[in-house]
Amino acid sequence: MKIFLNGKRCKADTLARVVRLVEILAESGHEVVLDGSYFGKLPIDVATSLPIANVEYKPVAHADLAISIGGDGTFLRTSKKVAHLGVPIAGINSGRLGFLAAADLSDMEAFIAEINEGRYVVETHTMLEARREDGVGIDMPLALNEVAFLRHDTSSVISVDVEVDGTPLTTYKADGLIISTPTGSTAYNLSCGGPIIAPTAANLVLTPVSPHSLNMRPLVLPDSAVLRVIVNTRAEKFQLSLDGNTVFMPNNGAVIISKSACVARVVQRLGHSFAQSLHDKLLWGKDMR
Repeated sequence: MKIFLNGKRCKADTLARVVRLVEILAESGHEVVLDGSYFGKLPIDVATSLPIANVEYKPVAHADLAISIGGDGTFLRTSKKVAHLGVPIAGINSGRLGFLAAADLSDMEAFIAEINEGRYVVETHTMLEARREDGVGIDMPLALNEVAFLRHDTSSVISVDVEVDGTPLTTYKADGLIISTPTGSTAYNLSCGGPIIAPTAANLVLTPVSPHSLNMRPLVLPDSAVLRVIVNTRAEKFQLSLDGNTVFMPNNGAVIISKSACVARVVQRLGHSFAQSLHDKLLWGKDMR
């Protein structure tokens, strides 16, 4: 297989395991390609000694599998780098929570053995796409977790007008509005009081950030819904955040949010369940007293 590898800058002990991971993949007969930005973050002596086939400085042209080494942020960035290919993404956690990862670095050898033997499953996760109604392009317009409309350079609330499939829904007066996928329901959405949704469900959720009205509540919609959003704020611009990548948008310009034709194909180990992830990583059912 051709395996695309992406990661982040790491400490010496983690780096040693990353080197061993690349060696294991090469020893297994895989063609290993490193993301160019990741390659540039490695110490030069380590980078030049790795048994890799190539370094991809442009969008990946082909891969059979992508491996993301890091936390959830690295996984999100990797998903955008390979979204156009539709290749499966295997997350190996070297961070703290690693909610999207299938394995930890400490268990990487067993995980790679399972991949070599085809003993894994692939889940399809919805991605969102944002576009300006005026036709001006948006850098990195895809989101696996969420699209968030947030205030900028002001402490005042913003007004967020939302239409669903051409029908006016409401005006949110709040610090912002999150439009989350099921994958992102356990991220920013959850911290703002939104519901947890199973990651393979065909839904979106709209969750206001600190709404200034008690009757503004999270709303679950089918992921076929097309949303038209207009933000009005006292500042000249507002923040449009796609998985934490922020662009600044002018007031009163409409943004269209819809389900992307691209999906994230997420590798999970056999026997994995979302319920188990909730128990292990969100500590459901644990008595913390």
